[in-house]
Amino acid sequence: MPFPRHGTTRRCRAKAKSTGQQCRSPAAYGCATCRMHGARKRESIKSGAAHPRFLHGQETIDARASSRENGKLMKQVKAALKKTGDL
Repeated sequence: MPFPRHGTTRRCRAKAKSTGQQCRSPAAYGCATCRMHGARKRESIKSGAAHPRFLHGQETIDARASSRENGKLMKQVKAALKKTGDL
C-alpha cells in the first residue's frame, strides 16, 4: 500500500481507549486508518466463504455428539490396551 506524503491526506480515524485522543498518523491511501491501525481497502477484506473463519454448517449437533462418543470409546480402548501391555 503506498504511503501518503505528509500533510496532504486525512488523519487516521482510530482513537485511543485510554485517552480518547485521535491517532496523529496520516491515513493510508484510500483507507480510513493508518498502517498501524489496520489500513485495508474494502476489496482486500475477505467475507463469506472466502474468510478463513467462515462456518460452513456441515457439522451438526448430532455429528459432534457422535464424534465425542467415539473419542471416549477410543480412550477406553487405549486404557484397556495399556492394562494388558499391548500399547
